[in-house]
Amino acid sequence: MILDHLDNLTLPDGHHFGNEVAVLQSLAVGLDFLSTQIAGIEKEAWRRFANKARVLSYGNNPMLAWVPKDLVLCAFHWYSVSACNYVSLVGWLAKQVYPTRPEPKEYVRAVIPIVQTYRDKVAAHFARVFPRKDTPATLDASVLPSVTFYDDAFYVGAWAVMKTVQGVPSSSCDLRWSLTKTHAELTTRYWPGPGGKP
Repeated sequence: MILDHLDNLTLPDGHHFGNEVAVLQSLAVGLDFLSTQIAGIEKEAWRRFANKARVLSYGNNPMLAWVPKDLVLCAFHWYSVSACNYVSLVGWLAKQVYPTRPEPKEYVRAVIPIVQTYRDKVAAHFARVFPRKDTPATLDASVLPSVTFYDDAFYVGAWAVMKTVQGVPSSSCDLRWSLTKTHAELTTRYWPGPGGKP
């Protein structure tokens, strides 16, 4: 089984990681489901904007009133947690087979750094509730329900937050990413077969 097509990581035949492989398959199906759902909404939004050359929409744009923004935001939460679980498990399996490989956490940081940050600061637990040396701006950004439609895709974390507390300015960490564009990158890495399905 090929674990990572870009890094050429293979799980040898006769491996004893049946449970891990089964979990990877389940997560892959779930990630693809979430991406497909969001891609359908993006396609319709892009059509309604009449394929404008450049689009940036945030907030209560009447042209996007039909979009289930709460569900889109939750899909980003669900996707980031599942994607980080998938990538970290691949990193763990690679480390079992190839001991010189990076630790799973380092592998995740190399493959999906911003998604990992989003998972750590927003999706798995809000930095506002569980701060870890976060700036005041990052604490605010962690609970900012920002879904932005930019060109042909939805993004979260599209806006940087700036905040000054007791004369000390701070800015939020980078949380900007697109679910469908990230999924396309992960598909190239993990599921490049026919139709790009896991």
